[in-house]
Order: sequence, then structure tokens, then C-alpha cells
Amino acid sequence: MSSPASKQPPASARIPWWLCVLLAIASHILLKHLAPDFAQSAGYPRLAGFFVYLAPLVTIAFLLLAATQLYAGDSQGQSPAEEKDGSGYTSGDADPE
Repeated sequence: MSSPASKQPPASARIPWWLCVLLAIASHILLKHLAPDFAQSAGYPRLAGFFVYLAPLVTIAFLLLAATQLYAGDSQGQSPAEEKDGSGYTSGDADPE
């Protein structure tokens, strides 16, 4: 048996949010514009139409995953606005002088 501490998070939790946005853009371009042309030239016109309908669904899925990744820090008590600036203080802390 493996201990709970050695359990790795799922692959979707390790992808940065900005990479999900890039994947959404790339998948939309691929499925909406490139894949239908390849399917048409290969002799599968019905499959070309399927790719066009599939493009928004895949894009929305990647964008929802990006939003989940972006706000995952909120559930752990740290919002993106409260990230440390390198001085050891968060943006909400007062500077002790």
C-alpha cells in the first residue's frame, strides 16, 4: 500500500492555467479549421462536420479547466492577488517598521 503523502495529484491538477488557455486556442484552431480540411481530403466529409461541432465543446472544456486551475489557490487560502512579492510579505500585510 502507498501512503497518502506519496499520492500524486491528477494530471489535470499539475497543468498550469495558462497552458489550458493555450490548449483551448490550439484545439479550437485544429478542430474548427484544420481537421475538417484533412477529413475532406481523406474522403470523410461527415467526419469533417463532426469536427466542426466538436470544436466549441473541447474549447469550453479547456477553458473551464483553466478557470479551475486559476482559482484552485483560493480554496487553499491564497488568492492570486495575495501572492508573495519576494519581500516575505503578502500584499495584504502591513509593513512593520
